[in-house]
Amino acid sequence: MTEKSPVFKETYDHYLEKIRAAELSAVATPLGGEPAADGICIPLFGRPFMVTRSGVTDDRGRRARFDVCIVLFKYILMCPDSPPEIGEWTAYRDFKDSAPLVQYFAANAENAVAKAFSGKVDALRRAVESLRGRAPAEALCYDLALSFDALPRVTMLMLFNDAEPGFAARCSILFRRSTASYLDMECLGILGAQLAGYLKDVAEG
Repeated sequence: MTEKSPVFKETYDHYLEKIRAAELSAVATPLGGEPAADGICIPLFGRPFMVTRSGVTDDRGRRARFDVCIVLFKYILMCPDSPPEIGEWTAYRDFKDSAPLVQYFAANAENAVAKAFSGKVDALRRAVESLRGRAPAEALCYDLALSFDALPRVTMLMLFNDAEPGFAARCSILFRRSTASYLDMECLGILGAQLAGYLKDVAEG
């Protein structure tokens, strides 16, 4: 199924209608975006996107991919009335309502990264650092442990142990508990898949 599918179009149009009714200027600051004359500029994995009542465009003025549009639409529409407690690091499977997509997240995010970067810890480190990856405050015993901002209010933590005799490479991707106030589980699943694709693109670069 492609982005030209009627299902994609219906979903896109549904969210765009809600965006047109939203007070975009009121949510820019709470969401960590930059207010603009026509909407909000929000970075997604470090790349700026402009969200307006006409849709979402990238830094070259091109319409963003469907998955990017949906994540940014939802991020805006779910903006909480007040900042939530950041909370502890949480696995995707431990969020409420994540059960239907746990296998999707594991396959398309965590396992995808583990497979792509088995034996390539340094390449993975460089790719994550391109997202301004930083060491978490906690002392964690992994070959790689870096946190970074997928969105201004959505931080991810990647934990990676490389393959060794008898054990395959393993990757875990965690979120702060507060993430559920900004995105639903479908969008978190999309973020995980986007991250895996981004890291592979950077490494192949």
